[in-house]
Amino acid sequence: MNKPSEIVAENWYTYINHEYYLFRGETRKTISDFADWFDMPQGQLSQYMKKGGRVPQGLTVINRFAKKLGPKVYEVLNLPVPSDPIDSLPEPVRSIAFEIRETLAEYKVAGDSPKALEIQEEILKKYGYDVISKND
Repeated sequence: MNKPSEIVAENWYTYINHEYYLFRGETRKTISDFADWFDMPQGQLSQYMKKGGRVPQGLTVINRFAKKLGPKVYEVLNLPVPSDPIDSLPEPVRSIAFEIRETLAEYKVAGDSPKALEIQEEILKKYGYDVISKND
């Protein structure tokens, strides 16, 4: 019978490679592109993607994967899902934050990209907030 750590390693290998397959889609995106998406060196990501390779251990690395792939990362690694800090926000801020996060994830938009700013502005306007840019 496999040890729990071996099961986690196998689950991680299957999961991260499936996520790469989804990321790549029908494009010519490479593992380097996938690594850039996680803001990590390609060599480091390759270690996490190879059979019998590394399994994310540190909170920084795990959170980097979870930020892009969602809480499923914790489940695959057999870790408890951290409580969501958004839950403690007052309404309507909580609803706005959830909608922004879900929309960015749905369209696979990085939170610090110009497209993310456009999406955030649209959602804020939907809730009746005027967005004034200090850069204009």
